[in-house]
Amino acid sequence: MIRADAPVMPLETPPRSSEVGEIDTRPPFQSVRAAVSLFRQVSFSKQQPPSLSSSSQDSTDVPDKETQLLLAEQEMNRVHLCLDSSVKAKARALSDLDSAQRKAADLRDKLETTKQLEDLRSDCDPELRKEIDELAEISAENQSLQREIKLARELKEAKSAMQEIYDEERSYKSLVISLTVELDGMQRENRDLKEKEKDREEVEEGEWVEERLKVEETMRVAERTRQEAEETRMHVDELRREAAATHTVMGEAAKQLEIVRRAVKKAKTAEKRAVEDMTVLTEKKESLTHDDPDKKIRISLKEHEELRGKHEESERMVQYKAETVDAQLEEINESRVEGESMLEEKMKEMEQVKEATDTALRSAEIAEEAHCIVDAELRKWKPEELQ
Repeated sequence: MIRADAPVMPLETPPRSSEVGEIDTRPPFQSVRAAVSLFRQVSFSKQQPPSLSSSSQDSTDVPDKETQLLLAEQEMNRVHLCLDSSVKAKARALSDLDSAQRKAADLRDKLETTKQLEDLRSDCDPELRKEIDELAEISAENQSLQREIKLARELKEAKSAMQEIYDEERSYKSLVISLTVELDGMQRENRDLKEKEKDREEVEEGEWVEERLKVEETMRVAERTRQEAEETRMHVDELRREAAATHTVMGEAAKQLEIVRRAVKKAKTAEKRAVEDMTVLTEKKESLTHDDPDKKIRISLKEHEELRGKHEESERMVQYKAETVDAQLEEINESRVEGESMLEEKMKEMEQVKEATDTALRSAEIAEEAHCIVDAELRKWKPEELQ
């Protein structure tokens, strides 16, 4: 008997070229790990999944987030498809490899054993043939054990590769979940921002309408102020014409007053001359009376009364003219004072109206500028409504 721990000599394998009709039993893959690696390269060689963690942390734009989520979902679906195809391909490869290796090993063992037995039968005795059979059996068991160990190692490596794929799948799933949560938050934030923007637009629209109404009211007030200013200018022109007429009347009154003064002065001069004449006549009468009574100037009582009446009438006329002149002077002075005060009041009113007109014009200019600004802002915010 040959010991089990005795070294086993490798059996020579006859060249395949000498065999006719031999089946190609070479495995399609060198190992299970090579098959899995090949399928992983096919699955992930086209496009590596983009690293979205940093961009998802830095980006705050909602459309970018939605695009990233869609890309991640597409990548996840593609990974699922690749994973399913890899699992199926791995299962098929393992099954084909196992069956092919088993068939090849069986055929090789049978062929080698048959050849060895045929060679040994012709040269060895029955006892040695028995030992050779045992040795062949032990060698076959050893080779089968080595194949099982190799297959177990390759299966372990394949399981490790599959575990890596599962880990990547879990990481993608967690990434998709985090992106989904972040997308929900961004969508809520986007809705809140849209609501705030809508509220702000409504407030701005209300403010714009209110400002437009204020501007229109200011324009109406400015128009009324312009009309009032125009009416005030016309009234001021009329007052100026009245003042000019008053000055003319006052000039005429002053001329008439001067004429009256001259007449009064002439009347007083005539009265004074008459008094002097009367005095001279009286003195002559008295001197004649004292010197020569026969040389007296004798006048009748009627002439004396007429002279006295003329003298009194002259005095009354002078007094009347003096009073008339004084009354006219007083009236003219009062008219002059009243005209001057009225003219002063009208000048003050003209100044006030001028200031009010300037203020109204400035307000109108400010209102027009505000209206232009509001229209410009309106064209910026609502161009389609203005068109």
